[in-house]
Amino acid sequence: MIRLFVAIDIPDSIKEIVESHYREIQCKFKEKRIRSVKWVDPRLWHITLKFLGEIPEQKLPMCQKIIEQCGQLHNTLKLRLRHIGCFPGLQRPRVVWAGIEDNAKCLESMHLFLDKSFESIGIPREQKKFHAHLTFCRIKNSSPCVAGTLVDILKTGLETPWFEVGYISLYKSKLTPNGPIYTPITRAKLGRQ
Repeated sequence: MIRLFVAIDIPDSIKEIVESHYREIQCKFKEKRIRSVKWVDPRLWHITLKFLGEIPEQKLPMCQKIIEQCGQLHNTLKLRLRHIGCFPGLQRPRVVWAGIEDNAKCLESMHLFLDKSFESIGIPREQKKFHAHLTFCRIKNSSPCVAGTLVDILKTGLETPWFEVGYISLYKSKLTPNGPIYTPITRAKLGRQ
């Protein structure tokens, strides 16, 4: 079995801009002594288009072909990170994220193509509505203190310059006690042939 996901990488120049907001959020959580938080290493930041989960290794060539088809069917796109939010909501926040602005709705189109294509090889469709984002942290135990801190955080503005996306990647994810290790397996260039 191999654990896989499809993602868009974030350029280093954008990561640098976003990291200052990330560090502010970390400081606010530390000030309030909120420790039930698992922070995502900025070096691992990405936009997940489709999480495949654990799949048999013999399906890997089919997965690679789907990624290549997705690349051929979708043009390069422009995105930016804009605003900070949380899932599922302020009452019981579990994930703090940076939102993605995609004026052409290309990410949703890619996600739908991937969802349908992977379903054809036996990988279930996503149950949740697709919401493109970059994950800052996961909250293990929500509390009124967490919610109150998030109210302040959500008021802070985040807006990066637009950046161009020229490819999508299929990643292998290995979970370790020190955090996940992501290894790119296939990279598909975007651009209709």
